[in-house]
Amino acid sequence: MSTTFLHVDFAFNGPWGPALAEACRELAADIATEPGLRWKLRGEDAAGGRASGEYLFDSLEQAERYLAK
Repeated sequence: MSTTFLHVDFAFNGPWGPALAEACRELAADIATEPGLRWKLRGEDAAGGRASGEYLFDSLEQAERYLAK
């Protein structure tokens, strides 16, 4: 079985920590319904003003469809 790992890194001005989790609750619920998504992690670098998302999809096509969204 083949899977695809997707890493997205972007400039972000906060909020951070628990405030970010609360602010993104609805977005996280929507992402969880993406076809083929196995898991997602989020990363934060408050000092550097960056955030990231790491995703594992069942296929390249599903990862590309999510990235285009």
